[in-house]
Amino acid sequence: MHKIIFNKSEAVIDDEGAFINSYKIDGYNIFFPRQQIDNSSRGGCHVCLPNFGPGGDTDQTQHGYGRKENWQVDFVSSNKIKLSHIQKEGSYNGLISNIRYEINEDSLEMGLSCENRSPKELRITPGFHPYFNLESNCSGVVLVDGKEFLATDLAGTKFYQAGRELLADFGDKKVRIRSENLRHYALWTAHADKYVCIEPTLAGNAFSGRNPSNEEILKPGEVKCYNVKISVELSK
Repeated sequence: MHKIIFNKSEAVIDDEGAFINSYKIDGYNIFFPRQQIDNSSRGGCHVCLPNFGPGGDTDQTQHGYGRKENWQVDFVSSNKIKLSHIQKEGSYNGLISNIRYEINEDSLEMGLSCENRSPKELRITPGFHPYFNLESNCSGVVLVDGKEFLATDLAGTKFYQAGRELLADFGDKKVRIRSENLRHYALWTAHADKYVCIEPTLAGNAFSGRNPSNEEILKPGEVKCYNVKISVELSK
């Protein structure tokens, strides 16, 4: 485990799966802390790589292999960590991935770069999967760009197309999520009293039954980068 800190902000990173196990500001849980619930791992944040959602007719499982692999830690400072992984088997053999997590005063930056070292084109539709904590006195209503979503209605996943910035108001905190290319958001929860996931993705469940668009194709030798910044304003 690796803890990165900036003043009153901190995150704990696990190189197994490149998970963010927890993210706090001034001791306040921004992410629902990672734990086992009903025999499933819930909480924190993980990368979805090479695919967000179902693997379709590929050899990939739900949300891909990225969260199941051991990542190499390449760099750690007080508030930043960089990890890397080289896929050496299966249809994504030759995909090199790098993740950067950086904590600042009231923000968390997450960066993913993918390089295709294989001789063939690879389909890449990544995302990040943050679990935003719900306090026990939360109303269960989340405002996303001013639109109401009930946590109890999100078991089936709702998709939301945002601009460069999305604003989510949880009552106890306001969260701004900024990204240039991960703007197709999945809103979901399996425990409406504990967390709501607002997940920035490239193309949602793109592996489920349609032909890839140009933005989803990583050519041999090509590198693509995906960056997300989460800024938090506490209401307490």
